[in-house]
Amino acid sequence: MTLEEQLAQLGSCWMHELQTDGVLDPALMQRHLHQGIGQITRPGGNSTLPPAEIAQATNALQRYLVEQTRLGIPAIFHEEACCGAMVREGTQFPQPIGLASTFEPALAEAMTTAIRRQLLAIGARQALAPVLDLAWDPRWGRLEETFGEDPTLVAHFGVAYVRGLQGSALTGGVLATGKHFIGHSASEGGLNCEALWPMKCLPVTAPRRADSTAPPCIWDGTSCTISSSPPSRPPSATLTWPPS
Repeated sequence: MTLEEQLAQLGSCWMHELQTDGVLDPALMQRHLHQGIGQITRPGGNSTLPPAEIAQATNALQRYLVEQTRLGIPAIFHEEACCGAMVREGTQFPQPIGLASTFEPALAEAMTTAIRRQLLAIGARQALAPVLDLAWDPRWGRLEETFGEDPTLVAHFGVAYVRGLQGSALTGGVLATGKHFIGHSASEGGLNCEALWPMKCLPVTAPRRADSTAPPCIWDGTSCTISSSPPSRPPSATLTWPPS
């Protein structure tokens, strides 16, 4: 693989970026897919096509990738599926917070078994669910996506949710995406983020600040806010990486 082909497998594009007036555009496909691509985002949810046309579009895109690119690697299509296949005519079930209130994880497995069938029918092989964040702050705006505040209950529902989506084997299942990150729902002021610098980032960024050759701290910038203000007391210049 060339460097460009390797990078392409790490990338993705939205379905609408491959369309003109709601129809697949060969020129846009060539522009975005000529080196291959890792994922194509929401062929149904981002296009508003009816199910039969979604399937036709995903088939056409896979055919292009397999037959018209040098390596012939198909892409992964993914959809949102927190409470159902979030596509046109997709069945919508109760939100996870309501589902969890039944205290019957078997219902989650039955629900996601149905979701799996609908996603497979349109060519989607990955679902951006379940949400495994703990809802400890009722002000947090994504509380309804969670299975509640109790770790044991969330764990049971998460297992059942994944089992229904993935089935007995991924060869006939849909890849589940447990999300988001440990601590993601520990919001500050109910916001969908948390200021991480004061207590969490200082220990891991201190070596970098003390020694410019130290590996940087890595975080997901879309899920947190990092203060640009330095701490009131700079880290000791004696800090090294790795810690002694």
